[in-house]
Amino acid sequence: MQEDKYLEDEVDLREYIRVIVKRKWTIIIVVLISLGGGLLYNLLSTPIFQSQATLRIGKAEGILVSREEASELLRSKEIISSAIEGFPIDLSKLRIETENIRGTDLIQFKVLYPDSTLAMKACKVISESFLNKLKKIYDERINFLNERLKNLEKRKVSIQKKLEGLIQNISSQEPATNSLLLENILSNYENISSQLEESIYRLRERLLSFKEPQIFNLPSKPEPLKPKKKLVIAISIILGSFLGVFVAFFQEFWQREAKKTDFSEGKSLN
Repeated sequence: MQEDKYLEDEVDLREYIRVIVKRKWTIIIVVLISLGGGLLYNLLSTPIFQSQATLRIGKAEGILVSREEASELLRSKEIISSAIEGFPIDLSKLRIETENIRGTDLIQFKVLYPDSTLAMKACKVISESFLNKLKKIYDERINFLNERLKNLEKRKVSIQKKLEGLIQNISSQEPATNSLLLENILSNYENISSQLEESIYRLRERLLSFKEPQIFNLPSKPEPLKPKKKLVIAISIILGSFLGVFVAFFQEFWQREAKKTDFSEGKSLN
């Protein structure tokens, strides 16, 4: 039984190969037609170029602006229109995409446009316009914290001067009283001074941890995003091959059925 099945499979395989060899020109013609369609698509389709940059949205007591707000701002008409003013860019063909890089304050910014030069220019000017807006917020927070730092330092100096004045006044009084008063004043001063020092230290640490908004990676040279010519050609050949084999077997089947019909009709006439 196994030998019969093996022989049957071998015969079937030979039959398939015979049909493919017999109908090879049908398969070749179908593949060429499919390939021609792919080449025509590559030729007629409007190319789309992509330029991208990595932007740091900055940190100031946490992320300066939330990623969602930053993405909306990058895609807003206000930023785009003001940035590309003067450039011959058709807004209906301009596409903006953003992608958040997890665990960082970075955003991947992409500009898609049919012209490679304009795609790169648009990516650059929109990025700069976006960062200028963020820098204003950043500078406001930095200035506010610097003012707080100056006030704390002034307060520290003021307390120190008051302490020196009190010590001079107490020095003219009786020794026993002097000792008790000095001990209380120094104890209070140490508490206030340590609190001020801690506040100043924390504020300086926060200022050092701040990161200014900036272009982390400059806009890249535009790459053709569409059409992917090699992929289109590969798909055209593969689809053409499958379709060609299907047509070849369909022709073979049709021819055999026609012969069977002719044979049956001839036999009935006899």
